[in-house]
Amino acid sequence: MKIGSTIIYGTQVCRITDKAPRTFGKVTRDYYVLTPVSDERNAIFVPADNENLIAKMKKILSPEEIKALIATLPREETPWIDEDKERAVAFKEIMDRGDRREIMLMIKTLFTRKQELEARGRKLHSADEMMLSRAERVIYEEFSLVLDIKKEDVVPFITAEIEK
Repeated sequence: MKIGSTIIYGTQVCRITDKAPRTFGKVTRDYYVLTPVSDERNAIFVPADNENLIAKMKKILSPEEIKALIATLPREETPWIDEDKERAVAFKEIMDRGDRREIMLMIKTLFTRKQELEARGRKLHSADEMMLSRAERVIYEEFSLVLDIKKEDVVPFITAEIEK
């Protein structure tokens, strides 16, 4: 990981702005300093010697990888988990892993379910709505940055790619 790189950390697009020793409590060690792209006033300090936290720092996708990912979506199944708690755990695990393919499939699943419910005059559970918003935020933020488009243009871009 290099200073100046743009990465995904957890569910946020960040820039690595520094790697330097910091003292928290009485312990001094090296930290990566990450600045979220969406809120440059904040900083995230990741211990450089913590392999579990370093593993959450993922490189952003290239435009080609994004297009390849989108191309696979129409063929992918979107199974629904009926049990609310089981579904919440599964969706949280997907977000924690940060695999964009899984996150895109989760968005597809939730969006499909939302449309089915709205057709019957019902709404998606609030926990599912929150998870959908969280997943969309991370995908739209990364895609808009990589593709150099506005966040509101991400869905039309995805739709156009699928229709090709």
